[in-house]
Amino acid sequence: MKRLLVIVASVSLLASCDLFSGLAGGVAGTDDAPLVYFAESSGGAIDLSLSAAAGRSASVVFTTGPYDGLAAPTATARDSSVMPLASQATSASERSRAATDAASDSRRAETRRLLDSYSPPIAPRLSSTGDAGSDAVDDQANFTLYGEATGSTSATCRLVRSVDFGDRARSLSIWVADDEWGSVVDQGMVDALADAFFGPSGTSQESIYYWVTTMLGDEWGSGDSLYYNFQKIDTISASGNVTILLADIEGDNADDGGIVGYFYSGDTIPSFSYSNERVMFTIDSVMLAEADGSWDISDPWPSTVVSTLAHEFQHMIHFYQKGVLRGGDYFTEATWIDELCAMQVEDLLADKLGVAGPRGMDPTDYSAGVSGNIYGRLPEYLLFPDVTPYDWDTAADAELTRYYSWAYSFGAYLTRNYGGSEFIRRLVQSASTDAGAVEAAASAFSGRDESIVGLLRRWGAAALLSHRTDAPAYYRYNSGGAFSSSSGGVTYRLGSINMYNYLCQDGVDTDGDKIGDADLVGPYVYDSGTIDWYDGGAYDGEQYYGGGAYSNAFMDLGDPSSSSDWRFELPDGMYATIVID
Repeated sequence: MKRLLVIVASVSLLASCDLFSGLAGGVAGTDDAPLVYFAESSGGAIDLSLSAAAGRSASVVFTTGPYDGLAAPTATARDSSVMPLASQATSASERSRAATDAASDSRRAETRRLLDSYSPPIAPRLSSTGDAGSDAVDDQANFTLYGEATGSTSATCRLVRSVDFGDRARSLSIWVADDEWGSVVDQGMVDALADAFFGPSGTSQESIYYWVTTMLGDEWGSGDSLYYNFQKIDTISASGNVTILLADIEGDNADDGGIVGYFYSGDTIPSFSYSNERVMFTIDSVMLAEADGSWDISDPWPSTVVSTLAHEFQHMIHFYQKGVLRGGDYFTEATWIDELCAMQVEDLLADKLGVAGPRGMDPTDYSAGVSGNIYGRLPEYLLFPDVTPYDWDTAADAELTRYYSWAYSFGAYLTRNYGGSEFIRRLVQSASTDAGAVEAAASAFSGRDESIVGLLRRWGAAALLSHRTDAPAYYRYNSGGAFSSSSGGVTYRLGSINMYNYLCQDGVDTDGDKIGDADLVGPYVYDSGTIDWYDGGAYDGEQYYGGGAYSNAFMDLGDPSSSSDWRFELPDGMYATIVID
């Protein structure tokens, strides 16, 4: 039997522990079980003496609370000799994901700009695209793509489908830009997209619409206004219709990467630029039409469109549930909360849709998979586990994917530990637009008062322990199988995650030339020593991104069998969590 002893020699301020694996009062020991110790400090020195049987490893997670620009912590030992670098090569799917991420953020920023300059209209005006509830096949209208001249996209309605989902009746209209019809998009593609979103005839409960609304609620309904900075803003009335417009979004006829699709909340606000005055999505027609031989909705690009539709549908529902129905100030909500929810909806629906999803795995395989996985959102999280989500709105387009990866990783931890689909439902159906919504959703599941700092700390420990299937509750990414949850009688399943099965190609520089020359496996962990925080300006490949609000930084403490003594110096607002594996 391997014995593990952790002794807290002294703590300058307050010390407490997160209790599991027998840890109490700073002393524990049970076989090979993992151990996590919350060394509480709101700044100051923490002295630890670690002792364990040979073969164990110790790490520390430095977590920053709701503060920005903190100084770096220090620990005894050497400087890091391996520095993270952004991966150099990107695939078409990665470029497409990056472009879609950037498009989502630009629309959010534009909506906030328009809100800041909003003036109530003198009188209501009719939609330029007509009454969505009265759409009929072969109707024609002029739509406005985001960023283009008003009414510049002429389109024809190619499908109208009405479905009774039991607790709600809806109609779906699919319009296709006239210059895409026949040459790019055909009726079979339109029908297949409708089947994915509303379900094939007679099977409406096997659809994106049913699965997501059962989890999150209506996409539109009662309520004809929202508030921004205490100002009332009129929205469109309910029509019971959802519209999809298929068009070449960027006008580049590109099928090798670009914007896959978007939901623009301004489409529901008549006075806004680019508004079509509908509850609608815009989907890239060229991406949808890209075939792998004979076209099928399960081909790589069409299946990406389907997954994107689920992601954007969450944004649509999030906007209505939080901002319109419950009166939350949606447009001041932290971007990461909305995007976290959207990626978890993708995750929760991946097996139902038959797509890899953000986990980047065969959706029928609920295990943590095998080593060498380069797909999904997690490889970039490995490289940048330390970013702060509050740099999201000012980040360059090329950097946005690392923030999405942060949000997916955090969300994947939260859903696997705090209720799955019900966690996301609670988060979406909350008027709160800050981290308090996350705390409340987690607390509703655990039955205890959760703090965002505590959640971040457990998340960091869970990432380091993700190769294990015996991590205790609230520290578990990997059960060896599916994590199941239920909402409205529908069961949703999430696959296990082992961070050490993912690989970021050419993610680290081992010889100091600032060019990636080695793959990164597992989250980036600094050797013990002083972390050189990145504090703005040109990133030189040798600085760490941590120190911002809600960030985690990992540091290796080596083999604790030698009874090593450690001193950590932390700034106010930073916390240390010891993980022994």
